Amino acid sequence: MSRQTVRAAVYAWFAPPNVAGLNTLYTAKPKIITAQDFRRGQPAGTKTGTVGVVNVTRSTEQRIALGGAFSGWKQVSYVVEIQVYCHSTQQKAEDAQDDFDAMFDALVARLRADRTLGSTVWEAGEDALEGQFGEPAVVSGSATERWAALRFVVIEQVQA
Repeated sequence: MSRQTVRAAVYAWFAPPNVAGLNTLYTAKPKIITAQDFRRGQPAGTKTGTVGVVNVTRSTEQRIALGGAFSGWKQVSYVVEIQVYCHSTQQKAEDAQDDFDAMFDALVARLRADRTLGSTVWEAGEDALEGQFGEPAVVSGSATERWAALRFVVIEQVQA
């Protein structure tokens, strides 16, 4: 595996429609996130939508088993972050927060559903799972926006 294949595996596992409320997912932060991205594929009038971005923030490699002169096993760990950007036109901030929490809980539930991300990685989300949340902000007088990140470790075992 490589950073690119880890990113692709994470994207495939979480891509819409796999997580309720996550309507667009990117494998890199786009130069522009359009208003349509937040509610892509949703019925007209949907009040809240989220865009996600997959990012591999760090990787480490360590030997875990010795073999012969040129063999054995190594463990490669990738810290993956899915940044989520939420936009809501709910009248009440509490309702926007409820929509955001439901989406984030669905994101975590999707990760917990299969630690192999559909048999594409050795293990994901078992070593560490962390949520980071920004403060909600009111924009344009009435819309609520929120940022968060779900961080977890993806592990591969390689014979080397």
